[in-house]
Amino acid sequence: MQDLLKRSSQRFPTHLALLDGPKKITYAELFHEIYNMRKKLRSLKTNSIGIQHVNDIRMVIVLFACLYENISCFLINTYLPPFFIKKNVPPQPIIGKDLSFQELFALKADTALLKDTFDPQKPFTYMFTTGTSQTPKLAAHSYDNFFKSALGANLNVPLQEKDRWLITLPLFHVGGLSILFRCFLEGATVVFPDKNLSLSENLHQKKITHASFVPTQLKRLLKEPLLSHNLKALIIGGAKTPQSLYRQAIKGFPIYLTYGLTEMSSQVFTTKNILWNEGHPYLGFPLKYRQVKLIDHELHVGGPTLFLGYFKNGKILRPKSSFFVTSDLFSFSKKHGFCPLGRKDRVFTSGGENIQPEEIEKALLEIPEIQMAFVLAVPHPEYEMRPYAFVQSTNFDEKQIKNRLQETLASYKIPDRILPYEELPKFYLKENEL
Repeated sequence: MQDLLKRSSQRFPTHLALLDGPKKITYAELFHEIYNMRKKLRSLKTNSIGIQHVNDIRMVIVLFACLYENISCFLINTYLPPFFIKKNVPPQPIIGKDLSFQELFALKADTALLKDTFDPQKPFTYMFTTGTSQTPKLAAHSYDNFFKSALGANLNVPLQEKDRWLITLPLFHVGGLSILFRCFLEGATVVFPDKNLSLSENLHQKKITHASFVPTQLKRLLKEPLLSHNLKALIIGGAKTPQSLYRQAIKGFPIYLTYGLTEMSSQVFTTKNILWNEGHPYLGFPLKYRQVKLIDHELHVGGPTLFLGYFKNGKILRPKSSFFVTSDLFSFSKKHGFCPLGRKDRVFTSGGENIQPEEIEKALLEIPEIQMAFVLAVPHPEYEMRPYAFVQSTNFDEKQIKNRLQETLASYKIPDRILPYEELPKFYLKENEL
């Protein structure tokens, strides 16, 4: 087992580990800050804590201090309502709610001698899954899950010491947290964005070499004035990337497309120079430390990056087999690898016709004004189920959007209603449905 931070503090002591505006922390300083925080955490006398906070340098310090003290961290989505947290997260101090970072850092330090050891296989973090087709679940990960994930990811997308990774994804998601491991593995710098700057300005002024965006952020970036940049890799994932958006983006940026999931500690496939199959991207072959197989086109994943299980009622429910069933449908080419087609569990029947919501979402996202799209199956008295679409658009006009969809979709696939994204029923906000 490799202790990333101890190793980096010895190999790259003066290299910047974290950069947030005027706040700069080298690897040696970060290891020292973590050591001091460990002494303060002991006064809480707990084996787990929660953190519900936006990205912050202090969050990184506390998180890794917990690792060394064998304290599990529940990383809580800042958008989740109190009743949902109360029901799903065990009672414990929650930083950002019960205790501020300022109060935590002011705690009296324990004077006992500390040992720099921890169990890499024990639960390190718990975080909610992010799928919109079902209620979020708490996924448990070990340090080793994230470490092996970073090893494989860095073999595929090279990262060097003193490179700079802009962290725009939240640390309560695997996509954000995994960036810490990738950077700490190579002595690179994690850069927190300046909220007063545009994405393009952040990339330019902070000399960013790597970044991970969701497609919505990529759309936003492409609408901004193009500034010179030092990017070696711009990784796009977390949602479907329209082919038209990809083609526009590769003109100015080194784009990689990725597929990953919380249960696999982030990336499974990541590739550049994408070939397309009727609007679906070939994502190549699985990264190292991942195992995959297709059963009736459904992707099953496993290997060292597979999570420990779901946390429920105070216990971790371990996976029933060494492979996790994703419910994602893929095709496979010996030459080009794996190609995502959509979700198996989202197909529904309407008047005897099968409807795949992803097909409608893909068509919606091809409309330049639409930044986000989600299609929901809604009960119908005659046709059993009908599609409703929820979109985030710079120029919302339901009738106009329906007219555009008629150019690419069969009539029975046109949503009955197209509504603003804000009206999407938040399944986790409906207490009576949980």
